[in-house]
This record gives sequence, structure tokens and C-alpha cells, in this order.
Amino acid sequence: MDTPGYPFIPRADEPDEQRLLIAYGRAMMAWNTLDGTLHTLLEIIIDEDGPAGRATVLALTADAGGMDLEKAISSLAKAVLTGERLADVLALVSFVAAIRPYRNYYAHGLNHMSRERGVLTAPVLTWTAKGGIKHQIDRVTADDLDQMAIWCATAASFTMALPSWWYPLKSPGYEPTRPVLPPKPPQLEKLTNDLDFYWRPDRGPNANKGR
Repeated sequence: MDTPGYPFIPRADEPDEQRLLIAYGRAMMAWNTLDGTLHTLLEIIIDEDGPAGRATVLALTADAGGMDLEKAISSLAKAVLTGERLADVLALVSFVAAIRPYRNYYAHGLNHMSRERGVLTAPVLTWTAKGGIKHQIDRVTADDLDQMAIWCATAASFTMALPSWWYPLKSPGYEPTRPVLPPKPPQLEKLTNDLDFYWRPDRGPNANKGR
């Protein structure tokens, strides 16, 4: 059997096609990198509650991901951390929670590239039943994906800087500084049409924005 090609495997003949695919891969990998740093942070916070064997820690955290991982970090931090440490962790969780909708939207919604008026994008054409049946229609650019990667890298860098702030090296002349997390990403707005747009022409187009 011959190896399937286009449209099952996106073309990457033109520079902008290569850039879009690279941006998509970079964004997804940046999210996975962030996920790894969050697992490390959770292990550190678990040790704050009391030394735990590594096997125990991994058994409890290895398969945690997404909202479950964020909830675990937030709940445990509230139980064992105080002051600036707690504030930093809660700010981080809020930052990551703001990125996650973008990651899910891009990871599950993009399946091809389209060129319109010379501009290459990755369209989102999916259905959702959350809050009513709606058709999500959007166009994502390489710049959108790059922005998500930057957010992930920012959060991952902040995560890995926390242990150095919490447990500073005792070295002459070394003054640890508290890491700073910028404002969290804006709430993702998804462009949607509800069913009336397609099957109730008497009501007319009912395009709206919503989650």
C-alpha cells in the first residue's frame, strides 16, 4: 500500500506552509514542556508536606494532566504553602489555566491548511455541544500559534525559577530574586454559529461569540 499523501498529510512545499506547521509543532511541544515542569513542581510541593518516596510521588502524579494537574497543584499548595510561595503558585495555575483553552482549541480543531486571498491559515471547523450545539469556525495563523508557545515558555520558565527562589544557594554575593509572572493570557473567544444559522433560515443568521 502506498503511503498516503495530501490531503491526509499537509503539504509543506511553500515557506509559509512550513512556517505554519513548525509553529503548530512548536506550540504543542511547548505545552508538553510546560506540563513536565508542572509535574516537577507538584513533586516539590508534595515534599513540602512531608518527604515521600519517589515511587509514591510518581504513582500519584505521573498520569495527572490538564485540569487535574492544575487542581492537584492548587489544592496541595493551599494546604502546605503560605505567603509569597502560595501566591506565586496560585498565579501560575491561573496563568496555565488561561493557556489550556488555546491548546485544546488548536490541538483538536486544526486539521488542514487553507489559503484565502494569499493568506495561509489553519481553519477551525468543528462542532461542539457545550451550552448547545454550535459550529466553531475560525482561522488560526502561525503568529497565533507562536503566541501560545511564548505563553507556555513563560509559564515553564517561571515554574522552574520557583525552586531557586524557595531554596536559594548559599553563596557569597548571591542574592536570589523572586521570579515575576506577567499578566495571564486573555480569555479565548471562539467564533461560533448555532444551529439556527443552518436549519432555521426563517430566523436568519445567528452568529455569535461564546465559549
